[in-house]
Amino acid sequence: MRQLYIHGYWHGQKRSDICAGLTNYDSIFWDKQSQDCNVLLGRKVESLSAVFIYGIYFSLLTLAIYSMFTLCRSTMYMTIKKLINKFYS
Repeated sequence: MRQLYIHGYWHGQKRSDICAGLTNYDSIFWDKQSQDCNVLLGRKVESLSAVFIYGIYFSLLTLAIYSMFTLCRSTMYMTIKKLINKFYS
């Protein structure tokens, strides 16, 4: 996921340039603080992963609830239709 973030969103820039883009410090600072830059990138990737995972989770949950209500609605419609047909026959 980290490689996808670096090469996809940041177009393969150096890590120090990415950290400079995420903060108010220049890339020279991040060249000297490479370990802190790696921690910063790790946190950024983790937060984006969490948003992605929760987005998928809630999308699937919404789809399941919608499907359940659609099934219940069609079942109730068929039951009511059968009752009306029995009443009038």
